[in-house]
Amino acid sequence: MTVIATEPVAQAEPAATARQEAFVRAELIRRLFEGSAQSRYFSFVLWPVIAAIYWRQIELIELAGPFVAHVVVTLGFDVLRKNFNRANPPDEEVIGWGWWFATLSLLAGACWGVAGYLLYHFGYDTDVGQRLVHIIDLYVREAARKQGLASALMQRVAEIGRAQGAEVLFWCVYHRNAGALRFYEKLGAKPVKDLHFMVLPIDASGMGA
Repeated sequence: MTVIATEPVAQAEPAATARQEAFVRAELIRRLFEGSAQSRYFSFVLWPVIAAIYWRQIELIELAGPFVAHVVVTLGFDVLRKNFNRANPPDEEVIGWGWWFATLSLLAGACWGVAGYLLYHFGYDTDVGQRLVHIIDLYVREAARKQGLASALMQRVAEIGRAQGAEVLFWCVYHRNAGALRFYEKLGAKPVKDLHFMVLPIDASGMGA
């Protein structure tokens, strides 16, 4: 009589799958470490380009802080990469090294700083029956202005709105902000003359009680 045990095989399949997934993740992380060795110092080539862009708009000494931070993070990558190669960790331990790689990558991006942002949300105009994108705020740092960034942000939010079925962009501008008014007019925006923006403090009105 022959007895076939199937349960151990069934239990072995998930274990084999888990090992395969760990191997794939580990290989991807190893390739990140290998690729960063070739490209890490190439980023220093960008700094003369950045200086050439901003030399008439800001004091170049203002770039010293981000540059030093970039050097420190780059050296941190070198130390991490050498320790990783020396340790030669097994697949199940590589993921921990990957988190360190991700953290340094985040810090490297932060060295360049934030040049600007655009906040928005979707809305709906019941009077005309169309979906719209309500732009809450658009801001570009003074040092990064006149480089096309604000136009690029507006273009991007228009693409997002179009993909979601929105037909118009809608926002408000302070009357005293002449520069912003000129910018929006160049984009082709028109003022809405039959609307009044109103504000009602909740605590003062007692409506929230």
